[in-house]
Amino acid sequence: MARHFPMAQLFNDDPETWELTDEFGDRALRLAIEVFSILDRNGNQWKLVERWEFVLGKKLRMSPGKCSRIVGWMLAKHWLIVGQVLANGRPSILQACNYWKYHKRHEPQRAPPNLTEPNLRVSSHKNAQRPASPVVKNPEKKSREERHMASMNLIPELKKETDRLYYSDPVKFKKLAKWVAESRKNKFLETDMAEALREFWDYRAVTEWYEYLDSILIRIDKDRNRDESLAEHEHFKNEPIAKTMLELVKGLTHGKTGK
Repeated sequence: MARHFPMAQLFNDDPETWELTDEFGDRALRLAIEVFSILDRNGNQWKLVERWEFVLGKKLRMSPGKCSRIVGWMLAKHWLIVGQVLANGRPSILQACNYWKYHKRHEPQRAPPNLTEPNLRVSSHKNAQRPASPVVKNPEKKSREERHMASMNLIPELKKETDRLYYSDPVKFKKLAKWVAESRKNKFLETDMAEALREFWDYRAVTEWYEYLDSILIRIDKDRNRDESLAEHEHFKNEPIAKTMLELVKGLTHGKTGK
């Protein structure tokens, strides 16, 4: 298990960091670091268990009320955002706005081919123009790969794209079902897989297609997470701080004022 996590190098140059310590003392940095550590260990998901402020307070030697106020400050400054709320409107999951800016997901073992380089390992012009491998039409004699793909219960959008690529050359793309299974295992969305396959279609002559398709999927996943994070950040940034504090931190402090 990793025993470290990324942090902005200019943390101490950020005026908001000084504002945090001016208002709550230097020990507030311990709480901020602890929160970011929790988010790092849980994929940007901090579940607010019952009496979470008491748990943090005991660990950091701070009062529960002060822990609540610091977390409320982090929400108001958009260091944190609410990822999920309970039926009564209280936050149940908190996230970091910039989590995906400092984290990377699964990367392929080798760098993907660069389509602008002359030494790209693609099929020769002669081979690229060769007709695709023949497809067995007899439904009673489906290949193991076809049976595996049929049993995966893919969303219609993804099934359409996997069928199109697989049947363009069943010999070359016989491991497509394995690629889908591994992408699922790495928590990629099936909609992102479908988008990656659509983008890959024009470059299907690439010989090392497995790694290249992986690289497209990773980029699509990162772009989507970045866009979602920025959209959430803009949404909460445009709300008045007073409203944010009232709606998102309501019920956290319960009037606790001890240190």
